[in-house]
Amino acid sequence: MKVNEIEGGGAEQEMRLLKEISNNVWELVLQREFVGFIEGNLQWIKQNYVIPDEAFNMLGKSS
Repeated sequence: MKVNEIEGGGAEQEMRLLKEISNNVWELVLQREFVGFIEGNLQWIKQNYVIPDEAFNMLGKSS
């Protein structure tokens, strides 16, 4: 499912959701690094979670 397929959602809601997902992904990367998993975190997350590519593309970009 793509974020833009959510019923009643517009472009503004889609962008807000993508930013939130991107922030959550970044927090997960940091948590994994804090406990010692320092390599391949994004690859691991992509393999184990269904996350839109758009959210990964937003990592590290300020709003």
